[in-house]
Amino acid sequence: MSETRWWRYVEQLIDGETAQEAARRAGFDKSAFTRWKKGAAADAAFVVKLARAYHANVVQALAEAELITDDEAALRLVPTGKAEILHSTPITELAEEIIRKAKELPRKESENSDNVHALIRPNQPSEIDRDIDDLDLPYVAHEPSEGIDEDDDESKYDV
Repeated sequence: MSETRWWRYVEQLIDGETAQEAARRAGFDKSAFTRWKKGAAADAAFVVKLARAYHANVVQALAEAELITDDEAALRLVPTGKAEILHSTPITELAEEIIRKAKELPRKESENSDNVHALIRPNQPSEIDRDIDDLDLPYVAHEPSEGIDEDDDESKYDV
């Protein structure tokens, strides 16, 4: 028994789903899959139901089942389903599209309007001594327009 064109198409179409899952989705008994796997020809009604269940091109499915010829179908294969499109798109194009979409996402405004954020040491006790002078703590950033006054401790601006 050699693998038929129809069975190869069915395996690609259901993409890892079990025969039971695919049959339930298409609305017929899973025994059809067993017959197809053994090389039996597909009935046109089953071909159409399966193609519709997976949003596949019905004419292409009929040709794959060899119920019509490729010439009769005048096939011009165009991916129609999301899975077909993703599988047929080169990974570099997918990556570029993800980057493009990420750049379109709205940016979250900083919650701290003064743009200065004190660093917290990893071993800092949970109880913080509120009497400590803020100038003794390191800072992440400061406003570029701010100058450093003579009275300022310049070490707070070191990164």
